Amino acid sequence: MKNLLSGFLCVGLALSGAAAAGRAQEAVPNSQAPQQTPPPPPPPPPSETPAPQEPESQTGIKKLTIPALPRVPDVQMPGEKGISIGIGAWPTGSQMEILKGKAASSSYPGDLTLHSNRKIGSAFDFTVAAGKHNQVHLSYFKANGPGDTTAPEDMTIWTANYNKGTLLSTNYRLQSFKASFEYLTWPYPVKTSRFRLRSLWSIQYTGVRSSFDAPLLPTVDVNGNPITDASGNPVTYATQGSHWFILPEVGLSAQEYISRTLNVEFSASGFTIPHHQNTWSADGSVNVRLGHYELRLGAKAYHFRSSPQADYWMRGTVYGPMVALRWHSDEVKP
Repeated sequence: MKNLLSGFLCVGLALSGAAAAGRAQEAVPNSQAPQQTPPPPPPPPPSETPAPQEPESQTGIKKLTIPALPRVPDVQMPGEKGISIGIGAWPTGSQMEILKGKAASSSYPGDLTLHSNRKIGSAFDFTVAAGKHNQVHLSYFKANGPGDTTAPEDMTIWTANYNKGTLLSTNYRLQSFKASFEYLTWPYPVKTSRFRLRSLWSIQYTGVRSSFDAPLLPTVDVNGNPITDASGNPVTYATQGSHWFILPEVGLSAQEYISRTLNVEFSASGFTIPHHQNTWSADGSVNVRLGHYELRLGAKAYHFRSSPQADYWMRGTVYGPMVALRWHSDEVKP
């Protein structure tokens, strides 16, 4: 009996050891268990190109790639870059008056219309590009007109007295200098348009001088002696005076390029101070380009009024056909 119990005890201990060994093997972590690496995917065939992958954000959401916008063309026409220098001439007609102002001390009338002959005036201009389609434009012109008229009544002009019916020799000299910034206003963007509308922002100096004389009145007596005035000075019938003022101006300029060698342009600007000075100017031309040179054919007009608050003041308009030649730093090839 004793040997039988010992046999059962040995069998039980052997079974318990086998079960414990099995549980120990199950408790080994998976990380320590040997793993097999999956084989890499086969490369794509040479004739096939893998599709581009869209970028993904950190959140895993795919971002859309926006294509670049097409570039808008911006075409510069001849004369819109570099510099230009011009010279011109215009035979000016005029309507010119001198009038008695509020500050005059004489009690005699002083209003007279000047009948002037046409005379060729001169003009100069200089332009420099200020951006792709903007410009800074400097211009100058001079006009004068001699003529004859008769005094309509007893009158005083400047410092001279004239009797009614006296033949008067008259002359005026008008000068103007203008600096303008010409800003492209429409169209914007220009793209391939051949039309330009620019706003003009200017400041202008105007100066005018008028002179008068009575050439038929005697300056010597019958004996050839000089006639003197009350102060003993030789008598003279010549007199002159001048006015000048500076005003801003605003306006518009329009230009149409029919081709790279032919364009048409027109501009007008002006400004007024009520009961004081005013000015306006306008010009238009047809322009032909060849190489560095441009021939301009057109017409020009200019009006001014000085202040009536002075002793004498003037107003007038000069006008006439115009021909000019410009040199441009950029070249237009035929």
